[in-house]
Amino acid sequence: NAFVNDLSSTKQLLSISDNRPLFALAMHEAGGTQICDRLSKGLKQLTQGDLSVVGMAEQCLDEDEEQLFFWLNLWLADMARWLAVRVDVQDDQALKLTRMRSFYQQMVSANNYPQLFALSDLVLDAQRQLQSGSNANKQLLLENLLIAWCDWVQQK
Repeated sequence: NAFVNDLSSTKQLLSISDNRPLFALAMHEAGGTQICDRLSKGLKQLTQGDLSVVGMAEQCLDEDEEQLFFWLNLWLADMARWLAVRVDVQDDQALKLTRMRSFYQQMVSANNYPQLFALSDLVLDAQRQLQSGSNANKQLLLENLLIAWCDWVQQK
């Protein structure tokens, strides 16, 4: 199994998934950190105005829903933890996903800390709606999240 054979990737995915081996395996099978990379690249393009909300939402529709929300929630928790302890830029101890530090720096400022929690609530609500089987419009939910993300980033 490639998951077991690539020890560094396995350790990274286990760490990211809070040492839940089945979830780490599911992450590996869904593309590992490739979803993370695509999503962060799209969010950077979105916040820089190089990609529309509708275009980004369409890209997200192709991603594994559980993985998509996992990464969004992980990033928001990481950014909140980073802001809460006022971690020095070079100190990665508070970060779950240290390779995302530059992404976090682009997205976070002390001024938008309260909105970070509002955005986190919005992400969790959208996740619950999609998981409830309520036949929610995934495209519209994602567009709403992405608009809120852009609003949050622009409040820096």
